[in-house]
Amino acid sequence: MGCPRGVRIFDQLTGEVFGPVLHVLRLRQGGIATLIDAINADGYGLTHGIETRIDETIETVCARIRAGNIYVNRSVIGAVVGVQPFGGEGLSGTGPRAGGPQYLRRLVCGGDRQRADELTLCVELPGPTGESNTLYLRPRGRVACIADSEGALLAQARIAIEAGNVAVFTASPLAERVCAVLADARCEQVDDVLAPEPDAVLFAGTDEAAHAVRSALAAADGKIVPLLVVDSNGSYETSRLTLERTVTINTTASGGNASLLSLADRGLRSTAGVP
Repeated sequence: MGCPRGVRIFDQLTGEVFGPVLHVLRLRQGGIATLIDAINADGYGLTHGIETRIDETIETVCARIRAGNIYVNRSVIGAVVGVQPFGGEGLSGTGPRAGGPQYLRRLVCGGDRQRADELTLCVELPGPTGESNTLYLRPRGRVACIADSEGALLAQARIAIEAGNVAVFTASPLAERVCAVLADARCEQVDDVLAPEPDAVLFAGTDEAAHAVRSALAAADGKIVPLLVVDSNGSYETSRLTLERTVTINTTASGGNASLLSLADRGLRSTAGVP
């Protein structure tokens, strides 16, 4: 079981808070995943910090939390260019990360676009002794595909799937044909491709239609959704179909309480109570 009282505290937070706020919550064993889901549900995802010497807890939080920068056993401010590329997810930004390897490419017009299969999924970044800094690329999730021809829609679906996402279409005979050609489980048809909000949109069509989609996305109350419009060469900025997450770990914090570090090996994790 989780900790219902701790989860309900998030109902009191109606906007992004930059503190200082100290919230102390005691968790029952197994309550971390429930708490992280509640944090994710608020829609903001700039930074997240965790203090623990239990590797399993670190792995659980880093895998589940939706935040652009994750700090383990260290302060959660003072990101350094090239070491901790900075930026958020959801209502806290769409990427790419400032100071990261994708940032300069985002500022270039007319240059070569990276294909989805060229994106490096894990990059070790430089940093001070006693600290590890790793940049991970993760699929955004559900990518809405909008085009007025079968060829364009098929190209969008393939690009979305290559980046690890689910390609989503508005149900139609055209979408049926594309799904039949792909025969991939990562294709989904819905009544309205923009509802619920997708995680990104690939668009090929007229400027007027693009403006209508952009306006609909801007009017929604949820997360910021990037709209990727096909260029004159028939290409998309595929790097934006992934999310950049930086995990910074203070590796010197593993010393100290040896009995705490060995909880997993001794089978006593259920008595730990809190991380």
